[in-house]
Amino acid sequence: MNRYISFLILLTLVFTACKNSENPTPETEADTNLITLTKAQFQSNAFEIGRFSQQSFTTYIRTQGVIDVPPQNKAEIHAMMGGFVKNISLLVGDKVEKGQVLVTLENPEFISLQQEYLETREQLEYLRSEQERQTILLEENITSQKNFLKADSNYKTAVARLESLKKRLLLLHLNPEKIQSGSLSSQVQLRSPISGFVSSISVNSGTYVSEIEPVMEVVNNDHMHLEMQVFERDIPQLKKEQTIVFKIPETTTDLFIGTVHLIGTTVDNQTRTTQVHGHIPDSIASRFAVGMFVEALIETGSTTTLALPKDAVVEVEGSFFVLLKEDTEGFQFKKVLVQSGKEHNGFIEIKNADTFPASAQFLVKGAYNLIGE
Repeated sequence: MNRYISFLILLTLVFTACKNSENPTPETEADTNLITLTKAQFQSNAFEIGRFSQQSFTTYIRTQGVIDVPPQNKAEIHAMMGGFVKNISLLVGDKVEKGQVLVTLENPEFISLQQEYLETREQLEYLRSEQERQTILLEENITSQKNFLKADSNYKTAVARLESLKKRLLLLHLNPEKIQSGSLSSQVQLRSPISGFVSSISVNSGTYVSEIEPVMEVVNNDHMHLEMQVFERDIPQLKKEQTIVFKIPETTTDLFIGTVHLIGTTVDNQTRTTQVHGHIPDSIASRFAVGMFVEALIETGSTTTLALPKDAVVEVEGSFFVLLKEDTEGFQFKKVLVQSGKEHNGFIEIKNADTFPASAQFLVKGAYNLIGE
């Protein structure tokens, strides 16, 4: 009876072994870096074997920067004299035209300035006549040189003061001719010096604004460009009209194309970088906003090197591997660590390709399914 039971157990093990031999799972050798496939497995999974090939890869400078506009397209609005915000009706993003009223300020000192202008203007008439009178008296030796010089000085001082007050009124957009007719105002208007869009507002109704505080900023998005920082070691590689491939990592994975327009001529002592100005085509400029962070590659040339198809290289926890075909009959592969480089047109540069024999063959399609398991 015991011999009969033993025979049944042995027969069961034999059938189990036969059944497992039909499983299409790749066989892993004792060396965990070796993977063996049957011919049926290789064909049914559409695996492919290939060799190194010479491929052209673009060389580039990696840099960062921001979307910006020329200085003349950005205006920070300040008050020429302090005052309280009487009226503000704009919001961030509103379009404004050059000369448009942005904010109305109110302050009694505006009236004092206009009053001083009128008083100085009235005094000037008297001082002019006094200066002319002293001139005549001096010619007739009736008055002293001292009296003439005093009258002449008073008149010229008043002329200078009146001109200064007139300039201040014009800076405040107050019309001296209206003031002369008795039309005084406690309010002044801040106007936009450029056409563009309101990018920031720093005040509310009732806020007191001093001369040094910004009221708002207006930006004209025409001539939007890239402002990038390039390290001094890379400056010799830069040339005008080089292609820039850039992206806005915070908003999209799309890649955009620009060109190098200007290259800085000085190096910052702190960062050891120079500024590179990149042109953005008008056709895509509307997709960006001033201040957006940019990651960019400036293409500087190309090199030819040995590479493998992208599907042949698998990344595992930050390292890169390929499946090297063993020099044996059948389909046995060894998992090998490689140093990957640049990518282009579906190929990856293999920096340590010279460590492989010229006849080396690799699994160029399906490697991920085997290494990733």
